[in-house]
Amino acid sequence: MKILRLLGLLLLIGVGLLAWPSLRDWRHDFVAPTPLLADETPMAAICRIRTEFLALPNPVYEGFTRHDRWERQRLGAPTQRFGPFWEIDLDWTAWRFARRHSRLEIVAAIGPYLSDPQLAPKAVAVLAGLPVGSRERLDQVQTLSILLAEPEKFVPDSVAASPWTDPQLSFAQGALRALYGVENSADRLQGVESRPHPNTLEGSLLDILQANDGLKGAQFEAVDVSDTPTYPDYDALLQKLAPPAPLPSFQAFLKRWPRELMASALFPLALDATSGDNGSSNRERYMRIMGREAAYWPLHAQRLFNSEAQAAAYRRETGEFARSLCRGDQPRKL
Repeated sequence: MKILRLLGLLLLIGVGLLAWPSLRDWRHDFVAPTPLLADETPMAAICRIRTEFLALPNPVYEGFTRHDRWERQRLGAPTQRFGPFWEIDLDWTAWRFARRHSRLEIVAAIGPYLSDPQLAPKAVAVLAGLPVGSRERLDQVQTLSILLAEPEKFVPDSVAASPWTDPQLSFAQGALRALYGVENSADRLQGVESRPHPNTLEGSLLDILQANDGLKGAQFEAVDVSDTPTYPDYDALLQKLAPPAPLPSFQAFLKRWPRELMASALFPLALDATSGDNGSSNRERYMRIMGREAAYWPLHAQRLFNSEAQAAAYRRETGEFARSLCRGDQPRKL
């Protein structure tokens, strides 16, 4: 009998040792997609998440834990070095909110608040507290954490409290893109084979994101400017021309989902400030979804988004548009 008890004790110790990494990182477990409620549309689910976010009491965090540099050594593998990282300590209500919905769902729902000077710090805190899988992956949310823990590192003389200035909002919005896209689905984050998630908000977001990834280029007819070789002539022509017509593939894309849902699903991609084809194509498509191509196309075609004033105006308008898609916990039909 004593031998059996000893063996049982050893077994429990062994199980505990095997489970220790996950117990140690219990704060970092990924979250499954949010099931839609009975008769709830995906857009209504986004509005529900926004309502939950707005109801969170301020401040939503209690401080930060600093993880100094550390190393991890595994048998037969090179030494891995990490840190230093800041880890935000959300209060209990915000912590539960950040673990009630998947990463894609929360980013799509509260991302537009990053252009609101009053609500941006609250949204940044929640996003900085999203599950990342382990302490070693805290780098995924470091820009967001530092904006609150050491705001002067990005913007001299700035403070973490609201209202935030345009430079602070710009850094926060720039950090959003890394937390979004198909690569941030619950399955990808957990390292398992991607599978359908019917009747969930994330499933609907993924359908739109995958279809958007399948589109090539800006999806608009080419504009002939061969007769305007000099820049001043080119500038004048762009101001006079109507926006190029969308290709049939993009017209079909626009008809597949309600426009308010598409606008919410693609908003984080519209903030992509890179000059590559993907970033510019996503911005051009978002202008169409907003119905603002006549105002923005000439500016975009000239790449005037390199002007911080123009870029800030674009980010401000897209954020206001995306926030306007919910009226309380109900979607606004476009």
